[in-house]
Amino acid sequence: MTAILVDEGRTKALSSYLATFGAGIRVGLFTAPSAPDHTTTLGGVTAATFTGYAAQTPAFGVPAIDGNGNAQAAGSTVTFTAGAVAGSQTILGYYVYDSAVGFLLFIELFPAPVVINASGQFITVTPNWYRGPLSPPF
Repeated sequence: MTAILVDEGRTKALSSYLATFGAGIRVGLFTAPSAPDHTTTLGGVTAATFTGYAAQTPAFGVPAIDGNGNAQAAGSTVTFTAGAVAGSQTILGYYVYDSAVGFLLFIELFPAPVVINASGQFITVTPNWYRGPLSPPF
């Protein structure tokens, strides 16, 4: 027999995660690793350092089931804007972490790296937090 994680359970579990991590959740940009996977930890992530960069605090909406059958909490859009830049920095993607406890929640590569090399350049990220799948392995 196969266990099934039902819609209500997935949305409640995601709501619980958001309530637990709450105000400590941050979104950052990273320059390494170039191939993150499920074993990546916060200690293995190299944060961006361009002038004007600072991690952002997102807000997440009420979890609902998306078109793929996963619980999803849509995040607010956050923007990272470069100040006076000396040189350049290649940004590979963004990561979401718990700043209070210090652990990585999820990480995502951009479709293509973004090079920051001028004042006023910006990167916009809309993090979405998912909880799924429908059946094991969870």
